[in-house]
Amino acid sequence: MSDFKNYEIDSQGKEMLKQIEDELPRLISRNHDSHGNREYEPNSILDAKVRPLLVNLQLSQHLGYTVWRISNRITIQNKTGPGYLNPIRVSGSPSLNPGGQQQPGWYTYYPDDTELTPELDCIFVAKRRD
Repeated sequence: MSDFKNYEIDSQGKEMLKQIEDELPRLISRNHDSHGNREYEPNSILDAKVRPLLVNLQLSQHLGYTVWRISNRITIQNKTGPGYLNPIRVSGSPSLNPGGQQQPGWYTYYPDDTELTPELDCIFVAKRRD
């Protein structure tokens, strides 16, 4: 198993994250999984806010993203390879196991399958599916 790594976001990135958080109430749910977690519908306004953040974090090349509301424990399966979890807004003490507690202003590299406990809105960043 490879190492999970946590990275702090710089002040410019934190401001970008705040702009994404401000957009959350306007997002529409598109998919609900069997656990009650939901994926938000991508749109041009959201993309205009997330893409600059990914550039700031140097995660933009060949990677895609999805925005989710995680309300119940899930297993994140790396179907396309390692990924990154970027919390936008949290309630309680969400965490990756392994990987540690999740909080806005930090993001986590996860190389392997991992458990995510709720509750948070977050951006998953990973290689796009072909």
